[in-house]
Amino acid sequence: MFSSEAELASVERALQLVQAQMGQGALACPYCPLSNLTEDELWRHCPLYHIQERNDKLITCPVCLETCNPSHNRPFQVHLRNLHGPCGRGELASEDDHRPDELYAFALVVCVRNGRMLLVHEFASLGLWLPGGQVDRGERLGAAAVRETKEEAGLDVELTGVLKVHYAPHASPRSSRGYVRLRVVFFAQPLHDGDPKSLPDYESAGGVWADLRDIVADKFPLRGDEPKMWAQYLLDGGKIHDISIVRLSLARVARRRRQRAMYFCSFRAGNNDGFTRRWASRRSSGASCACARSRPQPC
Repeated sequence: MFSSEAELASVERALQLVQAQMGQGALACPYCPLSNLTEDELWRHCPLYHIQERNDKLITCPVCLETCNPSHNRPFQVHLRNLHGPCGRGELASEDDHRPDELYAFALVVCVRNGRMLLVHEFASLGLWLPGGQVDRGERLGAAAVRETKEEAGLDVELTGVLKVHYAPHASPRSSRGYVRLRVVFFAQPLHDGDPKSLPDYESAGGVWADLRDIVADKFPLRGDEPKMWAQYLLDGGKIHDISIVRLSLARVARRRRQRAMYFCSFRAGNNDGFTRRWASRRSSGASCACARSRPQPC
């Protein structure tokens, strides 16, 4: 590692100077001859001077004497950072506190045919609303949107675009962990001509095709303002984003969440603008998206 004895002597002298400025602790660095370190000094020293050391070796932690095996739990540097020093005392955030939040995903559908929007009668006389609902365990967002539209409106649809993706972290009042609300509004078209279902069931009291202008004019009893907002947005020629943006962006989000979840579970177990198109061709100039100015609605 050192090309000459003079070089080695210089390094040893530097270590002696550093050690002379250190406190009178009882800990030694597992990477170099430096000793008499306090816990905080070791906590600062290791990443500052040895962050490039390979982490494929068994190292006994000088603080707690735990054997840090990278193949079984975590490398020594990660162990030292999160379980000792300021992080261990709770003065700084530890990576162990960054557990994945609960994710609740919802898919809604704005389905339009011949200038009319598909709406469903919500149960308990709540009013008309967009077909959609919560994504089931293991289900894809697009599949959930198609399924919910079939269940609530009785129609098969094809998802052709995306209107909005809303990702909102929330603090949970019942626990220290929070939750994330993911809400995607798809644009769709019916696969076949036909009327929505008219017989009520548990999913809804039926469906209806409502003229976009009548929705804007408040001629229908709506559960909330979102159908009216989307009707006006489409009448104004608002952009419909390519459906691939959801596949790409959510794939990255899912991959990161899986990595974080695997890391946490491993630790706990001891193992360590071609993307858009126009809705109305008469609108040639870009306009600010109405969904960016609206408040998120309940699903």
